[in-house]
Amino acid sequence: MIIRDKETLLAFLQAIKECKGEVIYLSGEGDRLNLKSVLSQFLFSSVFLDNPSLLNGKLSCEREEDLALLQPYLEG
Repeated sequence: MIIRDKETLLAFLQAIKECKGEVIYLSGEGDRLNLKSVLSQFLFSSVFLDNPSLLNGKLSCEREEDLALLQPYLEG
């Protein structure tokens, strides 16, 4: 999962607020961040803005329509 660019990050986080189910980022190392949590969004954003290549994990959405809502902000 790759967010398109730094300008897209804010819109991506706003779209997560509209999701009805949980949105989980699963890191390559096995960490899980609930992106509906403000603290998790802060950690995710910090890593993304510092070194986006570190975010080589996957996005897991509880509801299929939530993934469709977030897809425009993702590459690949």
